[in-house]
Amino acid sequence: MTMKLKKFEVVLIAAALLAVGFCGGFFYGRRSARRVVTVEVGASQQTASVSSAAPAADSSAGSSSAAGRIDINTAAKAELESLPGIGEELADRIIQYREENGPFASAEDIQNVRGIGAAKYEALKEYITAGGTA
Repeated sequence: MTMKLKKFEVVLIAAALLAVGFCGGFFYGRRSARRVVTVEVGASQQTASVSSAAPAADSSAGSSSAAGRIDINTAAKAELESLPGIGEELADRIIQYREENGPFASAEDIQNVRGIGAAKYEALKEYITAGGTA
C-alpha cells in the first residue's frame, strides 16, 4: 500500500521538522550559553564570563568556599542561577527556603527545596557547599 502525499502535506511536515530542530537547538544553546556577570568591588568594576555548566568561584564574593563551591546559605540569586539546572524559579525557592527554615545544615539538605530531588542534587553536589560542609 503506497500513500501519495500532496505538496502541501510535504511542506507542512518539513516545516514541523524544522520547527522541532530549531527549538531543540535553541534550548541546547541556552543551556550551554555563557553569562556575563558584572561585579562591583569598591570603586572598580570587574566583568567575568561565567559558564552555566561550571560555575566560577570568586573568593572575594564571600559566598564561595576555598574549594570553589558556592555556599547555598549565603549565595545571591545570580550565583544560584549560575549553577547547572538552577533557573530563576529554583533560585527563588532556595532563598525562600533558607529564609523560612534557616541555613542548610549540609549541602545535601538542598533536596528539601521543592523541585530539587536526588538526580538534581547529584548534578549539583560538586558545585555547592553549606557553610564549608560539602
